[in-house]
Amino acid sequence: MRDGSATVFVTGRCHEVRKQPVRRDKHFTVPDTSYAVHFESGYPRFNPPIKRSLSQIFSLIACRQNRHNPLGRAFTRGTFMSSPHLAIHYKESFLGAPLTIERIHRRLRGGSQSFLVECDDKHFYAAKFLGNPQGNRSVINEVFFYPIIKAAEVLTPRLVLLHLPPDIAKDDRLYFAMGNKRIRPEGTLHLGSQFPVNPDLTAIFDLLPSMLFSKIRNLNDVAKVFVLDKYVHHTDKRQAVFTRDRRFADFLMHFIDHGMCFANWVLGDEPLHGLMFDRTIYSKVDMRRETEKALSLVDALPDDIFPSAIEAVPPSWFAPGDMEALAALQDSLRKRKGSLPLLVKRHLDDLGL
Repeated sequence: MRDGSATVFVTGRCHEVRKQPVRRDKHFTVPDTSYAVHFESGYPRFNPPIKRSLSQIFSLIACRQNRHNPLGRAFTRGTFMSSPHLAIHYKESFLGAPLTIERIHRRLRGGSQSFLVECDDKHFYAAKFLGNPQGNRSVINEVFFYPIIKAAEVLTPRLVLLHLPPDIAKDDRLYFAMGNKRIRPEGTLHLGSQFPVNPDLTAIFDLLPSMLFSKIRNLNDVAKVFVLDKYVHHTDKRQAVFTRDRRFADFLMHFIDHGMCFANWVLGDEPLHGLMFDRTIYSKVDMRRETEKALSLVDALPDDIFPSAIEAVPPSWFAPGDMEALAALQDSLRKRKGSLPLLVKRHLDDLGL
């Protein structure tokens, strides 16, 4: 940033964001550093013109007319209108700039009815679209859990925002099967989980026979994820995919599909949820010792990890009432750290580990 200006990228064009004096009135208070957005004619605009902090500007741009802001700020003035080809470089988010979907390859298994897609960076992603049968919270939960699992240094695919252009949205294969109905995805901004390899060239295994568990290089991640899943009350089966590294003649385990974490944002205690399909994998790990290490990782999670994840979610993904539910969830997660060691111990006892 130079001379108090910043750059916002919208559909390939630069739009200047200029630093403005602080302004306060009866409708709103602008933070000490505020900016005004200047858009080219015919492109996204604010009407009437408003001034906001830079992070608020980026949030407004991403929200596409949605007034529910995950940071808890009330945007009471101005209506935001955006182009369907919106592509924002939101530098404050760990999700980064949205990638554009260029091709739909095939439908993937699972309750969210995701799709394998190829994007403009020439990588492949499991695209989880808004409006899917598991609900938009299943998409939001992926974003919430991502910084937690990354902080534990567990191998998991990179998450990105995906832009669904109008021509791809018309693909006949792109729909959700709900009973006898075919429902199209909602909106243009969705979530992608990068495939660890090119699926057209390299095999990805959904399961491994138990005789190969000893060949998994990051096998101890099983214990870390066990603890994390208890912390966030994962209500689905724990899923992972495996890739083979021929250089070392072993496998890597990539943990995927975190959409059913946080139990619809009301945490509970269900011992048999969040477990791997083949539970014999736990017997290959010293679960007592490794879960103790994982508990210390959870205890060391920074206080701002959840608020930063909320910031990363495009505001248009939230529904009315979500902010209140998230405030309660954040409080529950804070309290759950204290009871987590006993919870993990009881679940290990139930499994005979």
